[in-house]
Amino acid sequence: SDLILVVAPSTASVAEVCQAYGAEYVRFDEPGLSAAIHHGLEHGSDADYAGWIADDDVMAPGAVAICANVLDADPQIGLVYGRIRYIDGNSESLWTLRPGRLGIHWARLGKNFIAQPGSLFRLQAYREIGGLDMTLRNSMDQDLLFKFGKHNQARYVSTELAAYRIHAGSITVKKGTGDDESEIVRQRYQSASQRAWARRLRPAIRVIDRVVGSSAKRVPSPPLPT
Repeated sequence: SDLILVVAPSTASVAEVCQAYGAEYVRFDEPGLSAAIHHGLEHGSDADYAGWIADDDVMAPGAVAICANVLDADPQIGLVYGRIRYIDGNSESLWTLRPGRLGIHWARLGKNFIAQPGSLFRLQAYREIGGLDMTLRNSMDQDLLFKFGKHNQARYVSTELAAYRIHAGSITVKKGTGDDESEIVRQRYQSASQRAWARRLRPAIRVIDRVVGSSAKRVPSPPLPT
């Protein structure tokens, strides 16, 4: 497998990081996280499968192989996603999200409980469905998830695949709970009748979001993978 590190030219200690992780450094000067991710994916154009992970998140041991085996077994699957653990700035476990097979369907109505680091996708399928929307600032992963779901190409595995770090500078914290961009993306994949029903059911949807979120925090998480 290949590891590509996409960073701005001003990033310090790039050579040391690449050497430590066996990564290939790709310089990218254009603004925007979506554009940087897309640039890295295109640079790895010979790969069969791809994904991305931020510098503050962590892949679980064996996660790539688990997802690749699912993709190998069925060429109709474009994307695999699974459970993801939330950790704090000190890498202490907070809670584990288990979105399940219905997670992708619920995300079209309520909160998206599927975190991108815990996923892997077929690069050819990524291109066929249009790839990332580079106009999006922080909901590009949700948009990509919906694109795969629209083509019935998403598959859930009940395995912990990654850890998502929550801290003051993370995208989840910065965008808050009422992110307008996430709602814009959600409405792209709703019919007119679905949007009307979503407006009527919004109070109930918000209650369910809170219940699911608080339940995830109460269910004990297994020990951190080693």
